[in-house]
Amino acid sequence: MYLKLEKSHFRIRTILVVLLPFLTITIFALLRGTKTFDSIAGPNFGRCTVSDYIFLAAEIVILFILSGVNIMLLKREYQDKLSCGYQFVKGDIVWDSKSIVRFVLFAIIAGFISGAVGLSGGILFTPLFLDFGVPPTVASGTSMFMAMFATLSSTIMFMFNGYIIYDFAFWLAFFSVVGTAAGITIIGGAVKKSGKTQILVWLLAFVILASCIADGVVGLLETIDTPKGEMFKFRSYCPEDKANMFMYQ
Repeated sequence: MYLKLEKSHFRIRTILVVLLPFLTITIFALLRGTKTFDSIAGPNFGRCTVSDYIFLAAEIVILFILSGVNIMLLKREYQDKLSCGYQFVKGDIVWDSKSIVRFVLFAIIAGFISGAVGLSGGILFTPLFLDFGVPPTVASGTSMFMAMFATLSSTIMFMFNGYIIYDFAFWLAFFSVVGTAAGITIIGGAVKKSGKTQILVWLLAFVILASCIADGVVGLLETIDTPKGEMFKFRSYCPEDKANMFMYQ
């Protein structure tokens, strides 16, 4: 069954594996709300209500279930390939137990780093794909595909919070598309002409290094501008009105 799926570029299972976590995270984020944005379920829902913690628990459970199902399908697909005598070629990920454990552990670490310092999860996964032997072009494309859904989820939340300046967003998107098209054309042409994918590897390394440096510089500047005594101050998870309400109870 799985070998037949390998012949098709349009795989319902693969699409669902990507869409279901994206929809789960986005829908629950809208249901829980933020400090500045009320839940779409109504004013009685949102941060620091009973429903908030119920939604959070449900989200975690659903994501764990989806992860478990995906791991089970990967292992079953791997066993199916072994039983059929499938010949793994360079660039194929061998989804044995060791590889799955490595990938899951790295995903947890990458998720923590992404949430803590704001680096894109897609950028963080590129070195992992390269370590698994995935060709640089495929590793880069897969990582950016993953980053697209994370960015889309954040964009939806920013839209509901009213943080998006639409004329600025339009020009940012326009120049991003132009830059992406130019990059694909120039770098793709250079790789084809030279026959060496190391060009893309070095470019990816430069982008990751530049992102880390830029993030460090921005963090340092924000730290310098932070008023004395505010740097290590813990802020309330709840909106101010609910935080004050709990404080006086």
